[in-house]
Amino acid sequence: MSVSAEESAVKVCVRVRPLIEREERATAEDSVPAPLYWKADRKSIHQLDDGVTTKSFSYDRVFSSSETTNHLYQDIAKPLVVSAVEGYNGTIFAYGQTSSGKTFTMMGSKLVPGVIPLSMEEVFQTIQNYPQKEFLLRVSYMEIYNETVTDLLVDNWKRKPLEVREALNKNIYVADLTEELVTCPAQALSWVFKGEKNRHYGKTKMNERSSRSHTIFRMILESREKSDPASGDNSEGAIIVSHLNLVDLAGSERASQTGAEGARFKEGCNINRSLFTLAQVIKKLSDESQRGFTNYRDSKLTRILQNSLGGNAKTVIICTITMAALEETLSTLQFASTAKKMKNDPHVTEVSDDGALLKRYRNEIVDLKRRLQEVSSVTHVTATEKESLSQLLQEKDQLQKEQQDRIKNLTKLLVTGSSLMPAKKIPKRRVTWGGKLVRLSGTTERDVGQSDLSFAEHFSRKRKADSSSMELLEEDEEFDSRWEIPEDYSFTTDTGSVRARGDSSDFVSPSGSGQKEADLERRLEEERGEREEAQANVASLEGRLEEERGEREEAQANVASLEGRLEEERGEREEAQANVASLEGRLEEERGEREEAQANVASLEEERGEAQARLSSLQKEWQLHLQQQVELLAREKREAWEEVERLEQRALELEVQRSAQAQEQQEQVQMLELRLADLQEQSHTEAGPDEQVCSITPSSTASLIHRACSSDSITHS
Repeated sequence: MSVSAEESAVKVCVRVRPLIEREERATAEDSVPAPLYWKADRKSIHQLDDGVTTKSFSYDRVFSSSETTNHLYQDIAKPLVVSAVEGYNGTIFAYGQTSSGKTFTMMGSKLVPGVIPLSMEEVFQTIQNYPQKEFLLRVSYMEIYNETVTDLLVDNWKRKPLEVREALNKNIYVADLTEELVTCPAQALSWVFKGEKNRHYGKTKMNERSSRSHTIFRMILESREKSDPASGDNSEGAIIVSHLNLVDLAGSERASQTGAEGARFKEGCNINRSLFTLAQVIKKLSDESQRGFTNYRDSKLTRILQNSLGGNAKTVIICTITMAALEETLSTLQFASTAKKMKNDPHVTEVSDDGALLKRYRNEIVDLKRRLQEVSSVTHVTATEKESLSQLLQEKDQLQKEQQDRIKNLTKLLVTGSSLMPAKKIPKRRVTWGGKLVRLSGTTERDVGQSDLSFAEHFSRKRKADSSSMELLEEDEEFDSRWEIPEDYSFTTDTGSVRARGDSSDFVSPSGSGQKEADLERRLEEERGEREEAQANVASLEGRLEEERGEREEAQANVASLEGRLEEERGEREEAQANVASLEGRLEEERGEREEAQANVASLEEERGEAQARLSSLQKEWQLHLQQQVELLAREKREAWEEVERLEQRALELEVQRSAQAQEQQEQVQMLELRLADLQEQSHTEAGPDEQVCSITPSSTASLIHRACSSDSITHS
């Protein structure tokens, strides 16, 4: 939405303050009327010098001392407040010297409301003219005191310095600033009054209640078209966001006039510096020849009001003056004339993402409603899932228990079967065949009560003598591999029965034939031969065992030597630990010395900071003094030039007067000459030829003319 050139220009008005008690008291003491250096009409202010107009300034509107704040608001401020409700950013701020009436104009009194209370009333009245829209209003109140931004809506003990930051969309904002939602003018004004209680005020010679800080009361307005619940429209369109800034600036002041000292002097220096930066920024923005980079960061005030100075905002500047001051009023009027040349670029700001708080609130409400509708089904699903998981866990526990039982049973079988199927490194298949069967038959007798392998009992008596040698063979890990049982042999135990797979002989029946007994005897003879061979191997293993015993003794000797070395190393380690303890002691001492040095460094840093602060303060005071001296010299120079002009005018008047007198004297001379000629002619006519008359000579005529001129000059003097 574009705006006209007139709307893009900054509106500047001037308000004349009536004489206050201090000025009237000074007039009463001198018994002379207060000198008035200015004269105002509806749109201009004129400087008076002995009743003569010397300078004139023109503005959008000039309000005399007889006009009220409501007149000012209706003519200048109200259109901006209405446009803020429509979606334009707007800023109104009061500028002027100390005690010129800025705070009264912005805040007003109990009987005369100021611009801020009137603006709050206007916002809510204007909202009533847009029934098809819904608004969300937030207010904040900040203070810039000694170039530090603080929040006026929090208690003093919670207050802390705030940082001015720049968002991704180039908007300037104050981090952690409190924003309160408001729904009526009274609620908004209650926050204004709370902020005023927390604002810094002080007493000076110029003002009993002087503002010592700049304040910015900001209202953020978010608006959108209303949704239609019947049609299910949630109005996901753009949201219009606008800011209304109402600024009360502290007044510039001179320490010689206010009598400021100490903290008051420091406050005055910071106020003057921020206002000087504001004037420089406005001067650069108003001068088209200086277009380019504008440094808003030199002051917190210009940084926060960056959008209002040449940016996306409509701006109104109210300059307050008094007729009884010459230099201060002239400075304010020059600032106002410069600001009037500044141009802004106001336009409506639309937010189409979730950045606006109103849209976030509506989305949150819709989401909460959806979750409320789904909570019952979610609860049912969750209960079903829990029941299913509980059943699965029970099945898992049952399966684990069954698996453990199966593993335990299989383990028992494996342990029982280990005497029948030893590992590869304990080969004893054929050698222990008969013994295994006897032991197996004994086991089955204990378990079942009746052995199906009773035919093998006579082998048990023959195997007892060989039990010791067989136990040794079972423990030997390097027995010959040919004693292994083929992999296709397996033993199964089922109700006391044993079957050797790979052999067609069946040992289940106890009534075996003689052929089977002969076969068993043959096998026993073969096993006996194999046993003898195994005994030879055992003898060889015993030799090897002796060798290993010697090696073990040698290893023990090496171990003893290593233990000796270990004792030496232990002693060296204890000595090293003692050295470490000593070093730790020295380290603690050095740490203490270092902490002491750090404390000294911190103290020196603090002293240096204080010195730098003092130096900075002195530099600022000196700069202010130089600035005052420069202003004084400029004023004296200006007065000297005015005196020169006055003298030149006087000389010109005297020259004109002298020329007039010379012309008048010449005319008199001519008249005298004419009279003289008349007299001579008359005397010649009246006198006879024989009469003696006193003739008039030229020399006497000149003498008469000279006396006449002298008398005329004396008369003029």
